[in-house]
Amino acid sequence: MTHNIFRNLRDSYEASAPKPEYMRSLKYIEFRELEAKVLEGDVAFAEDIFCNLYAGDVYLVKGALSKDLTKNLRKKSLELFRTQPSQFFKMVDGTPNFHRYIDPELAKNYSVPAVKHAAYFFPWNGDPSGIFKDTYRCWKLLKYIGGFNFDEYEENIPSDLIVDRIQVCIYPPGQGSLGTHVDPFVNQRFFISGYLSKRGEDFNEGGVYVLDSNDNKVDLEPHIEVGDLSFGYSTIKHGVDLVDPGAVVDYDTHHPVGRWFLGLYSNDSDMRANRRTSVSK
Repeated sequence: MTHNIFRNLRDSYEASAPKPEYMRSLKYIEFRELEAKVLEGDVAFAEDIFCNLYAGDVYLVKGALSKDLTKNLRKKSLELFRTQPSQFFKMVDGTPNFHRYIDPELAKNYSVPAVKHAAYFFPWNGDPSGIFKDTYRCWKLLKYIGGFNFDEYEENIPSDLIVDRIQVCIYPPGQGSLGTHVDPFVNQRFFISGYLSKRGEDFNEGGVYVLDSNDNKVDLEPHIEVGDLSFGYSTIKHGVDLVDPGAVVDYDTHHPVGRWFLGLYSNDSDMRANRRTSVSK
């Protein structure tokens, strides 16, 4: 497709009304339907879904990630956890894949408080296990719905100033949480959250929430199955409630337990002056 109707819709809505700050409602769609409607260029569908997104609806895409992909994402993350020390690298040319355990003390240094153990994967490091290839099948659609090209940023490196990054993280019981925040909306228009675990199996309490217009937390976890993915406008306030509060767990970075999550974002690299990051709300 050479003409992206979503880009016209995006520009029109953003020029005429403020971006949404709160979730209006949760809507469901099967991945196969989303993929078919976008690829066939269904104009009525495009107008309907973008109108809903700009009104603050959050979509839960059922079956967006295959079972093989969810297992592979966890497997590759565990390989990093077990073979490399916890460390941090800025996003500059040549940055390797790495992992970092952000404990409660380290979390104080972040603009948005977050306690998690995160693995970071970058496309310039190759894709022998196929996690980028398989993840892009859905990510491409969401880029396109946001008014970008299907392959926007895929070939970029940090000196191009904007890069794709896969984040796979685990929120440990009794510790893991993420403060209420909004994401930058310039490089992509949506927050994109993939679910690699299920409440009642990997953890029992807490998890992802979105704020409604009364500033109440709307718990999304009861609606989520492994392999689902949610997306909504990046300016909508969201976060992660403390996972299994009261649990006393000596977190083992080699054999972690907790809530597994996939985050997809096209970031400003650290080679960009005044890079844009998430903002605490």
